[in-house]
Amino acid sequence: MTQNSKLPGIAPWPRSAKQGRPRSGAGKTPRHRSLASLREAGQAAKRGGQISNLYSIRMRASRDKKHISGAERMVTFGEISLISQELIERALNHEIDIPNEIILTVESINNPVIETTALDISTILTDGIDDSRKKASELLKEIGVSEKAIEVAFNSIFSGAAPDYSNMRGAMVIDTSTCERLELDPYRGIRASRMDIRREIKDLFKEKLKGILSGVPNRVIEAVVLATKVSNAPSYLAELCISDNPNYTTGYVASRKSGYVRLPSLKEKGDTKGGRAFFIDGNGFDLSSFIDYIEKKPVLLTAIGRLYAPCSMEEFWKMLNEKNNTYSKSCCR
Repeated sequence: MTQNSKLPGIAPWPRSAKQGRPRSGAGKTPRHRSLASLREAGQAAKRGGQISNLYSIRMRASRDKKHISGAERMVTFGEISLISQELIERALNHEIDIPNEIILTVESINNPVIETTALDISTILTDGIDDSRKKASELLKEIGVSEKAIEVAFNSIFSGAAPDYSNMRGAMVIDTSTCERLELDPYRGIRASRMDIRREIKDLFKEKLKGILSGVPNRVIEAVVLATKVSNAPSYLAELCISDNPNYTTGYVASRKSGYVRLPSLKEKGDTKGGRAFFIDGNGFDLSSFIDYIEKKPVLLTAIGRLYAPCSMEEFWKMLNEKNNTYSKSCCR
């Protein structure tokens, strides 16, 4: 696709005949005013010496309302243009399909940024789909998730978690005691947002991952960023994630105790179903506080955790025992 190619279904940016730039003046749309406000905020930050102020950039791409790609970054004012272009290029070149709608949102971050360390990363070797799902279930149970809640998550993901049996755009929230799904919007779910990793840490992370994993380290890093943020949410117990990308069959289980644990072959190649479940402890659970943290609180990873070579389930338990000294399987609860 050439630079001047028109994307089907996406209207071109309004331009004046003489300048070839967005129209100005009384005809400004709210989006134009937002961009003007963003520029003013950036200029004010520069005048005040606050160059380090961060902005959230979020990209969502779809075709005929079906999700294709999503990504987000937290950047400085000077990086907005470049990173926005990178995210749009990513949407246009996605392996699944060409989108006919790309939504790019840029907002200044006004809340204090929470800095944290990435979860440790492990990969458990498995023998096919059944074994992968069995080991994922075993790990979730040892973390404290009930067997029924695990069953609800797997069944919902592979039948389509939305009411029309399509993939949800966000995550389910499942009470591990009652097994109820608590998300307010059964189509949208809960969308983790406003998170990133420091650039220099990301480069180091990528190099270390190349030494122990085959495949695409960027995909793993983005998943670890999300899983790390979510793991610090109030009342959180664990997360199960299986990609809806038909070419990517590795999923993960994450928790504060187990870290980020990758499991290959959680679905058949070519399967377009996928989804995410956040398991919570319902005792004293406050949904509004949970959503506020997941969707609104900015989190930045400033250090990487431990990275372990792929291993068997037995070696994984042993590794956790050595890491936590007094570890036993029940300590995850």
